[in-house]
Amino acid sequence: MKVVVLPGDGIGPEVVDASLPVIDALALPWTLEFGDLGWEYWRTEGNPVPERTWDLISSADAALVGAVTSKPAKEARQELDPRFDPEEFRYVSPVIQLRQRLELFANIRPVSDMRDSRFRFVVVRENTEGLYSGIDFRETPPSLWPHVNGHGNAIASGRERTAVSLRLQTETGIRRILEFASGAYFEPVHGSAPSLTGRQRANPMAMILTIAQMARRYGFREEAQAIETAVRRVVIANREQDLTYDLGGRASTAASARAVIGALT
Repeated sequence: MKVVVLPGDGIGPEVVDASLPVIDALALPWTLEFGDLGWEYWRTEGNPVPERTWDLISSADAALVGAVTSKPAKEARQELDPRFDPEEFRYVSPVIQLRQRLELFANIRPVSDMRDSRFRFVVVRENTEGLYSGIDFRETPPSLWPHVNGHGNAIASGRERTAVSLRLQTETGIRRILEFASGAYFEPVHGSAPSLTGRQRANPMAMILTIAQMARRYGFREEAQAIETAVRRVVIANREQDLTYDLGGRASTAASARAVIGALT
């Protein structure tokens, strides 16, 4: 099985680096190839998802994606390399690009209590419609103004200083999320946390559990269960040296990941 790994940016690369040894620890027969994704590629190439990355994704069985930064279009234009004309290069969030181009309409989010096992459920969310459709207007178009100009704040601000996002819902989108059956990429849903970049403070457990989710999806059920059990053991043991700051510990990203890997054996 071929997996393309897209570490992303912010805390993404350090969390991915800390988590990938789980794959070797379980001797999963996966071939990993690494691709480019993130803010730096927008700044220097005019696209946060370069075409070479799409080629890698299309040749792989699955993609494992780290945290990735998205910024408003205005800020994106300001940070684009001066060699590029900002009028010719439109910034689109890399996450939105992945979801829409790969038609990843089903966002599967397992939610588990790792410490006390009080709950375990899965949220299935439509991923390309609603407010994720990306139909946004920095100023309200004249055709939409009659639909919003009854709001007091819109009246006070005026059409040119009122932004609007359209929430798109279609029968096609609703039907397929109810009947989904998703090629997939796998990504922990925490943000890229630029303020933590390089500080080894981020919790790697979401990425490690994402690897478990990918393993289960492709038939490696025992290995997936082993990963989840190892995470649960580390959380229940509640040792400061094994948990990152958000769980009340003092471990680095790498140290916390090593604790989970140690609990696999």
